Amino acid sequence: MDELRAVAVAAIMHDIGKFMQRAYPGSKRTFRHPELSGLFFHEKETGIEFDESKEFVEAVKFLVRNHHEEDLDASGENGSIRVLAEIISEADNISSRERDSTKGKNLALLRPIFTKIDEYPPEMSYYYKIAPLGFENNARTIIPERKEEEKAANIDVQYKSQWQSFLKEFKEVLKDNGNKLNPDILYFLEEKYLWCIPSAYFKSNTDISLFEHSKVTAAAATSLYLSLKNLHPEVFSEKNPKVIRKIIKDKQEKRFLLTGIDINGIQKFIYSISSKKALQSLKGRSFYVQAITNALIHEILWDKEINLYETNIIYSGGGKGYLLLPITAKQAVEKVSSRINRALFEQYGTEFSATIGYVEASSKDLSKDIPEGAEEPYISRLWKNLSTALTEKRSTKFTALIKENYEEFFKASESGGYFNENGSGDDRVICAICKKEIPKSESVEIEEGLTVCKECEKFIKLGQELNKEKMFLTLSETQINNNKSLDLTIKGVNIHIAASSKPPVVGTDKRALILNVADTDLSKCHGFLLNSGGKSPVKELSEFVDTSRFKRIGVLRMDVDNLGKIFQEGLGKDSRTLSRISQLSSSISLFFKGHLKTILNDEGFNSKIYVIYAGGDDLFAVGNWEYIPLFAKKVKEDFEEYVCHNPKITLSGGIYLMKDKYPIARGADYAGEAEDIAKSYKGKTADKNAIFFLGKALSWNDFEIARKIKDKLVLGYETKKDKSLVRKLQNIYNLYERGEKLLLKKVLSEEDIAKKAKWTKWTWMLAYYIGRSRKNGFLEDIKQALAKDEFQEIDSEKPIISYLDVPANWADLLTR
Repeated sequence: MDELRAVAVAAIMHDIGKFMQRAYPGSKRTFRHPELSGLFFHEKETGIEFDESKEFVEAVKFLVRNHHEEDLDASGENGSIRVLAEIISEADNISSRERDSTKGKNLALLRPIFTKIDEYPPEMSYYYKIAPLGFENNARTIIPERKEEEKAANIDVQYKSQWQSFLKEFKEVLKDNGNKLNPDILYFLEEKYLWCIPSAYFKSNTDISLFEHSKVTAAAATSLYLSLKNLHPEVFSEKNPKVIRKIIKDKQEKRFLLTGIDINGIQKFIYSISSKKALQSLKGRSFYVQAITNALIHEILWDKEINLYETNIIYSGGGKGYLLLPITAKQAVEKVSSRINRALFEQYGTEFSATIGYVEASSKDLSKDIPEGAEEPYISRLWKNLSTALTEKRSTKFTALIKENYEEFFKASESGGYFNENGSGDDRVICAICKKEIPKSESVEIEEGLTVCKECEKFIKLGQELNKEKMFLTLSETQINNNKSLDLTIKGVNIHIAASSKPPVVGTDKRALILNVADTDLSKCHGFLLNSGGKSPVKELSEFVDTSRFKRIGVLRMDVDNLGKIFQEGLGKDSRTLSRISQLSSSISLFFKGHLKTILNDEGFNSKIYVIYAGGDDLFAVGNWEYIPLFAKKVKEDFEEYVCHNPKITLSGGIYLMKDKYPIARGADYAGEAEDIAKSYKGKTADKNAIFFLGKALSWNDFEIARKIKDKLVLGYETKKDKSLVRKLQNIYNLYERGEKLLLKKVLSEEDIAKKAKWTKWTWMLAYYIGRSRKNGFLEDIKQALAKDEFQEIDSEKPIISYLDVPANWADLLTR
């Protein structure tokens, strides 16, 4: 029997009985959830047929039914099956350390983990709706609802519907995959249906989903199993239950390897292109990074000396990944790291690399316990140590390559010139996209007058594939023989990668993973890879330009403020557990990877804006410049709602306006610099949480005031076709700015400068304009707004006069 797979299946499914209890609440009076978990694997009970040996199915039944110590003791079972059950029991304990003893209401809904950050208790509770994970048809599935706990009867109906959908798709997916219990497929099924179901519904702190709890349990169980096989093989033949439990529950021995992978050079790789074929190329490159990150993570997971599952991925997104592995994987991780970086170097030189680091951990190191005399729990120290290990590895990432082949690493690059030393050779051409010099024989003319390198051609094709209704990313240990697939494999890496509009046929003798990129439908595939970008509304950047108006393209970059601090300090000392860290990471990433598709379909954004990249905690988008600031505002509003209006979790962004022929790489750089300026914003109550637009960083509050003033100005122009009001406000701001610059030359505090600058010559100019334009009530409104620093019942964070140029210039550009 394949014990490792049995442990993985039993661990990921050990609490499926909780789901069944909630779908059929009366069952709790008759069955405890471990019993129901066992019944799930009875064909007569669920109608599921498994093409597995009787020994394997019976082992899984026993393991899920006896994952609590009291049940295991009552079973009287000994031998190796008891060892496996003890391993799952201990893994369950490791995963559920966030739970307290406080009783809550039965059938509680899942509460967002964001209400735990910095002990932020909102006035009214927030809950996730019970629905399959999906982002089609403008669904706001993952946005929590602000309401009181629903009546149990209402929740019963929701749970029953969710269970029936789960069971139906479970049977379909299992049939598609030969009725085999594949832990990877079970992982995606649980993510789709258990993401919104609380793990401990009878407790008060229902902020960990049943999916995250089950995932971490499986990661700990499989890692513990492999470690014990190496460190304590004797335990598998031990007959004494007390001895078995004592060995397995050792809290001090290092049995785990917390591993991190960080892809380096992403920004330069994605953005270093010209404006030609920019949309397809950018999209292709950004998705390629996502695909490569997945491939390299699986290069570790599927290595013959490790051979683990999706459940061991604690987090993946934004070019990063974290895995929980057995301590015995240390040498294998080193070998894989060397293989990965050698392959990346041969293909990309020093431009693209991967940093892989790890720290050893015991069961206690994965706990929220605080060491004597320390201030932080063990788990916090562990993550800090991993961060240090990754930093050290990053600084020496090419050391092994240099030692292996010094001459190869430092040899001169083959660029420049037309001929070899003997006078023969190939003409050289410049790739129209990445601007690299290549031999003409290795170039491709993708259209008349546009010659590119084969690498850029691949990314353009990948971008075009992503525009189709369906796309699948396949990772496989064997070559993917499908003429319609786009090969993305890196030579020297064992994992083969391909993208295709239809799922390819893969062999069953080797490991493979077919991921749906378009949505969360699991038919004919193994799982899904969320990708927020959607279809491009245009073929070229230039099509975003409205030729009848101000001719510019908007470039937007946004990300979460202080994310590192949120992870390190946001969760209280009593709340820092492996499951919560996993839940928080996944929750933040889910907004960017999934919900942006919903936002794009709102308010006509999907025809005006293209999201090039979204994942981890950031996004990069381009589009019609008029819609970009409105899109940024919508993202901010939905994110604020998503994090339950927690003031400690905020977004900042930068917008740059560029001509359509301008290199997109420079536009991305300038948008990044604009974002950095927004992140340096200092407000009255908080820093950052700002947007940079039209030369100025504003808090989101003041940005909304600027937008409202702009709307008034545009309305005035459309009514009277008169831009004099815009010009007057520009003149008023120019006088203010001139006065402020004069004051800056004096030795005054920032506060004194702000006070004095607020009442200089511009005030007399405003009074003069109002006197000349008695019929224009808007000037009177502006006078009141500037005096009170309030507009349409919104209090301004900074003096409105200090950013009056933004709405004036905004309106000016819109009315050209």
